[in-house]
Amino acid sequence: MKLTLFIVFLSFLLGLAAAFTPQDHEIFRLRDEIEVNEGPEVTFYDFLGVKASASQDDILKAFRKRSRLLHPDKAKQSFIASRAKATPKPKSGQKPKKPGVHVNKAPSESEIRAAVKQASDRYARLGVIAEILKGSGRERYDHFLRNGFPKWRGTGYYYARFRPGLGTVLFGLFTFGGGVVHYGAMYMSWQRQRDFVERYIRNARRSAWGDDSGIRGIPGVDGAMTGSTAAPPTTFAQEQGAAVLNRRQKREQEKQAKKDEKKPKNSKGMQRNGTSTPTESEQPEPVAGPQGAKKRVLAENGKMLIVDSVGNVFVEEENQNGERAEYLLDPDSLPKPTFKDTILYRLPMRTYSSFKSRMTRAQAKYEGAELADLEIPSSAEHVSDKENAYIDSRGGASLDHKLPPQSTIRRQNSESMVSAITMEANEVDHLMTSPGDEEYPTLERMRSFYSPMHTFELAKGKDRHYQQQYSDMYFLRLAKLKPAVEAIAEEAWKELEIAGERVNRKERVLDVRQGELSWVAGTVYMDMPLKPNILDDISKDHWISAPPPREKYVSPSGQDRIMLEDESGRLRLVGTTTQISMLVTGCVIAVMGTENIDGDFEVVDIKVPDLPRQPERWERDEGDRALMNGNGKHNEAYAAQKNFESKVAIVSGLSISSDDGDSLALDLLTEFLTGEACGTSTQNDVKTVSRLIIAGNSISEGTPLHGRDELEDKKFSKRYGYDSTTFNAAPTRRFDEFLAAILPSLPVTLLPGEEDPATVAMPQQPIHLAMLPRSRNYAATLESTESGWFDSVTNPWEGDVDGWRMMGNGGQPIDDIFKYVDGDERLDMMENLLRWRCGAPTAPDTLWCYPYQDKDQFVIEECPHVYFVGSQPQFGTGVIEGPNDQAVRLIAVPKFKDTGELVLLDTETLEVETVAFEIFNDG
Repeated sequence: MKLTLFIVFLSFLLGLAAAFTPQDHEIFRLRDEIEVNEGPEVTFYDFLGVKASASQDDILKAFRKRSRLLHPDKAKQSFIASRAKATPKPKSGQKPKKPGVHVNKAPSESEIRAAVKQASDRYARLGVIAEILKGSGRERYDHFLRNGFPKWRGTGYYYARFRPGLGTVLFGLFTFGGGVVHYGAMYMSWQRQRDFVERYIRNARRSAWGDDSGIRGIPGVDGAMTGSTAAPPTTFAQEQGAAVLNRRQKREQEKQAKKDEKKPKNSKGMQRNGTSTPTESEQPEPVAGPQGAKKRVLAENGKMLIVDSVGNVFVEEENQNGERAEYLLDPDSLPKPTFKDTILYRLPMRTYSSFKSRMTRAQAKYEGAELADLEIPSSAEHVSDKENAYIDSRGGASLDHKLPPQSTIRRQNSESMVSAITMEANEVDHLMTSPGDEEYPTLERMRSFYSPMHTFELAKGKDRHYQQQYSDMYFLRLAKLKPAVEAIAEEAWKELEIAGERVNRKERVLDVRQGELSWVAGTVYMDMPLKPNILDDISKDHWISAPPPREKYVSPSGQDRIMLEDESGRLRLVGTTTQISMLVTGCVIAVMGTENIDGDFEVVDIKVPDLPRQPERWERDEGDRALMNGNGKHNEAYAAQKNFESKVAIVSGLSISSDDGDSLALDLLTEFLTGEACGTSTQNDVKTVSRLIIAGNSISEGTPLHGRDELEDKKFSKRYGYDSTTFNAAPTRRFDEFLAAILPSLPVTLLPGEEDPATVAMPQQPIHLAMLPRSRNYAATLESTESGWFDSVTNPWEGDVDGWRMMGNGGQPIDDIFKYVDGDERLDMMENLLRWRCGAPTAPDTLWCYPYQDKDQFVIEECPHVYFVGSQPQFGTGVIEGPNDQAVRLIAVPKFKDTGELVLLDTETLEVETVAFEIFNDG
């Protein structure tokens, strides 16, 4: 209920804060300035020189005319010219100036500056007024003009200059409500309780002894002392005789005596027969029950009250054991609320205590391993059958006997651990036996033959340029792939006839003629309205925020158009064939068909460059060895080394963040790859894993991109080191620890991804080793020509692993192709990408890339044996074949963060299997 009222109150305040928009405040401000400088009855329309019913064209024309008159330069010239005019004739009623020569002085610099400033202010107001009347603000201004302008110079005036955000409003409400309001409520509640207890005591004394002081009067004293029967219970409404003695004076004397003796004023809480006092230094001597004569009084709420002869009032209640006990009623025992009792103080302290307890538990968990250091005496004379060592529920170590000096017990500080350790003498002797002579086999990991290719490495320093145009990439790509696709099209269509008409080849797109059956090759361009356009983004940058990224560029209304272009022009492609074929911007194809009456090319068939030549296994390694030996022969040792069975592990999408909660699956992966969490049979399989390839997105949001608005709003200051407000080093540090745990036993190839701290444009350059201080010790030196045990490579990447040509990327090219097509078949996209012979066909149209000028490195010149793509939504694999007996294993590597799957590739058969790491959460 309280939370509901708080939300309603907050909504009410937010509604008040949002009563006037910033545009309304701008209208109010301009209206006040117009009244002060132009006149009280001048409206925006009057200042602009149009009527209130003027159209937008009239307003635009009036603004242009008025802006020329009020321009500061024009106003400056007019002001100087007006001061240089001859003295005007005196008006009627004025005395003429004396005859003679009258000199008009030129205006001073200060006067000119004042005039220019006044003109600049009027010109600025004119521009703002014109913007309001030309836009949606005109409707708001007309509304206020008809219904009257409010008095906005109150709260709204200050709110316009300091507009608190939601966080500021919530903090202010929390400070005021949790501090002042909460303390006031607690103080009022304490005062009510105190008044209630005092009234309770006062009525009980009056009912018992007839006086508020509570001191028994002279009449009836003897009877009470001689053990006369107590009066029957009475109610508060009954009145008795007045007392003679002054109870309050006596209590004041007792309090003063206690102060002199430096004893506490009173005790906290109700006292039960004086036995609830913890220590003498904390509370005064308790009242040991009713003293002297006493009377029982029945209160209106049914409680039985006891009033003794000195005025103390007790309430009689039964405890849990059924025994009756008396509790002293004392208004001073009610604790007075303080600032520390408010939620403003308690909530931060509770948060701090919770954080401190978590840190303590984490430290206790770390120190829990020290229980293994528990030293046990080696003889049964120190530990008997009845003497057990145990750890109690509070985490402290306790002993029922005295340990010898050489025995130690490490304390386990975890509050959640309750365990008992019971060790008999014979068990101790068994545990402390010496190691046996049994020999365990040593498992050796298979060797990995690794030869990376540096295809996508860019020049460093001044040799890397960005001045060249991206159009060069399309011409280079078309020049490289056009001969290949034309050769395939020529072979397929050279003898083809349709309706007695032979298919003719056209050199250029614009050579196609209407009604003529022909084929032509070119580059595909997808004209899609939903596709981002950099020119539109730049033109709208100053008045519209950037739209959120789209999942698909495909228009639901069918407005997409497919174009085929070359150096001569463009040609629109239509027909059913184009609808069933997967086409994206940047792929080079050959189309066969005829041009219709609308000038569109009706496509009958499509050809692509298809898979290029595929090298033989060990071809590159044997060629290098032939150059080294001077002949084409290799020794028997080298031939024997190639005949082994090994596996390559591929993982992607680790997405390591600063949250410690996602470390369990990562620890399981580490222990599996290092063979620490497996049985003997599994360890024999793990030892065949010869290399780990991490295919991108190892770190979650390593380099977040900030928008223009965020960069303009943020005030940057010079900082030494890294700025913890904009960069979190915890994910990189945890990833470095993960690599450092694997590298001693397993070589690693690291590809960057979209979220990793590397260059954004494709091809992404290797993650700098300076960010991985523990893992870089396993990398090759700068002077070395060979790759190291830890190899940080580019994205995309290609190289030879155990003789097979492998090529892969972090997933950006496939994710971008996904936006161009209707389906979600990632393996089909990977197949088409290879058959297009382009590793990133949509670059540079919608995929950022480096502007190559001499050669398009994304063109695939040799067909790989294995093509893997990281950071995919789910695992997938398949084999595609080419026209010249090429065979490629396709692997869609899933995100480990979401699926917990690791891919294992057999380097002999190229078969693929997955290992899933699942975490079961109770509840």
